Amino acid sequence: MLQKAQQIKDPNERICYIIDQFKPNAGFVYDSQLPILEKGKLRIRLESFDCITFIYYMLAMNKARNFNEFVDNYKKLRYKNPEELGVDNDPENGNIYDFTFESLYENAVEM
Repeated sequence: MLQKAQQIKDPNERICYIIDQFKPNAGFVYDSQLPILEKGKLRIRLESFDCITFIYYMLAMNKARNFNEFVDNYKKLRYKNPEELGVDNDPENGNIYDFTFESLYENAVEM
């Protein structure tokens, strides 16, 4: 699906195509109600989303040619400096962006 999506040159059309692949079957689960994962673990679930996780995933997929690129893009959107700090999901002491403004405005603009 990601390879096919990357054949679509217009990024708006590409993200619409990606969203259409998930729309009919995506379940809704609040990510914030799931257990906080231990340091170094990354949660990727494509069968269910909450609203903001759906947005993160679609944006990360829009620039990805394969699953590994999607995961890398997601980490860059969702975590502060994941290349050096890794992945730490602790909202108080970790490097996860806990607020949409941080991740989708400040961090995404830098990508």
